[in-house]
Amino acid sequence: MQDRERAKHHEFLPSLPCHARLVLALESAILSHCASNPRLEAAVEECVADLTAQRLTEEQIVSTMTELVDGVASAAWSRAPSSEAKALAATVAEWSAAACRRLAS
Repeated sequence: MQDRERAKHHEFLPSLPCHARLVLALESAILSHCASNPRLEAAVEECVADLTAQRLTEEQIVSTMTELVDGVASAAWSRAPSSEAKALAATVAEWSAAACRRLAS
């Protein structure tokens, strides 16, 4: 990936601490085959708040969160089945959208 493409791909990212907690929670969810856990939900909530503070729209936030899940799930070590990765991405997208709506109200 060229520098310009890489910059565009990572145009919207949560702060490093939020990103790290989310990645660790995603890895844990993948390894345990359990998408629904409080640690992951809390990490999603924190990242959504961080991205909201960056003035991203709900669509941008959900897209960013989905890309982060896809990136972690597609890592060679994870060997996450496609169906589990899709389910995890859908769960995170749903939680992200709900968090956006809660923060907006």
